[in-house]
This record gives sequence, C-alpha cells and structure tokens, in this order.
Amino acid sequence: MANARVLGLVLLSLAVLASGCSDAGRARPSREGAVAPAKGDPAEAALADAVRLHPREAAAWARLGCYWSATSRYEAAVGALSRAVRLAPDDAEAQLQLAVGLYNLRRDDESREHLSLVLRATPRSAAAHWLAAHLAQRANDRKGAMAEAASAARLDPDRYSMPAFLLAMRLAD
Repeated sequence: MANARVLGLVLLSLAVLASGCSDAGRARPSREGAVAPAKGDPAEAALADAVRLHPREAAAWARLGCYWSATSRYEAAVGALSRAVRLAPDDAEAQLQLAVGLYNLRRDDESREHLSLVLRATPRSAAAHWLAAHLAQRANDRKGAMAEAASAARLDPDRYSMPAFLLAMRLAD
C-alpha cells in the first residue's frame, strides 16, 4: 500500500512537472534532511511527502533532486542527489544526475569524480559522454570535448548531435 502511495505521488509530480511549474516557489532541505515544500506546489509537496515517508529510499531522494534540478534549484538538487547516492552508491543514474547538478554549480572537479563512476559502470551512456564533452569544453580541452561529443552522438544520434555541440562550443567562445 505504501508503494502504491509513493507511485501515485511520483506520477502526480511528473504530471505537474510536465504541465509546467518552473516558476514554483523555493524549498530547501533543513539541516536534519527534512524537506519543506514550497507553498502551492503540488509536485514538490508530493515528492517531499515521499522522502518524509521513506527517508531511507534512495529513489525518493533522487526524484526530489531531479525535480529541483529541473526547476533550476541546483544547490537543493545536489543535496538530495547526494543523499540518494549515499543510500544507493551503485545507482548510476543518480550519480549522473548528481554530476549534472555539480556541473551546473560549476563544481567541475566533483562533477568529474561522479561522472567517472558513471562511465565505469555504464560506458555506453550517451548522456554521460555528453556531460563529459561539456566538462572538457569548459576545461578548454577541445580535442577531448569533440571526442566525447562524438561518442554521445554515436550512442544516441536522436538525442545528441555534433552540430548542436559545435554550436554550443562556438557560443561559449
């Protein structure tokens, strides 16, 4: 029954997120790890309920972290995703999302650490290679950036393209 409630809460949160709630209020985890959702944000409230009900469930923390990342609250996202990774260190997707959050905060060395774990566990992750390309580009490693972007494009050509990456590199100059 509890799993059905969590699934229902997650489905609700995804539906609200898909309908557009990027202007949702700010919420922060407290020092104790409790989550105070923004008033009036049902998606965030549902995800916060899930972590309150299941504080040792890595997936609940990962979903909350992904939600915060999607709403550009990267500090909060990194906190929630860090907790997810502590609870489930072998979860490559949570590790990848944590690496993305750290990248967005310009904490590139930490991002690279988590990304290296992802690439060891899932070397065919196009998303991981795409992030590696952006980290290399930010470090002025054009050759490495091109190689990683090419890997991502080869692994998932429908989602990642070399022209898009080349344009991003050009705009970053």
